[in-house]
Amino acid sequence: MPNSRRNGYGSSYQSRRRRINWGAWGIVGVVILVIAGIVGYQVLYSTTQHTESCQVTGKDRSIKLSSSGGDHPTTTSTTDYRVYTSNCGTLSVSDDFFRGKFNSSDTYGQIREDRTYQMEIIGFRNGFFSIFPNILSAQEIK
Repeated sequence: MPNSRRNGYGSSYQSRRRRINWGAWGIVGVVILVIAGIVGYQVLYSTTQHTESCQVTGKDRSIKLSSSGGDHPTTTSTTDYRVYTSNCGTLSVSDDFFRGKFNSSDTYGQIREDRTYQMEIIGFRNGFFSIFPNILSAQEIK
């Protein structure tokens, strides 16, 4: 009897044992971790919102183009707006989906060099990922 065990269970014991499908639980776990990470980041990000008076010294815009190959190549572009200040550091002007802000081009267009603005700013500087604080709104101080 090559398939039977000496402990008395025999070979059919293995087939009757309940098996856990770790694949489904693994996917659920990853989804929960991703959602928790996004929520945690948004909570941390939201706590950095503040208002500051900033003297603008310069600004620039960079356009990044990317294209996909294949039979029907497509080109997409993303625009990064930067505002340089003497007392608030380098700031970004970008849309913010979670706050319903989709007018970054208008905000960037109204900012002029050598003027002071009351800015609502959110975020933090992360040099490794090249993340800058984001200007939510800017009102000129006269």
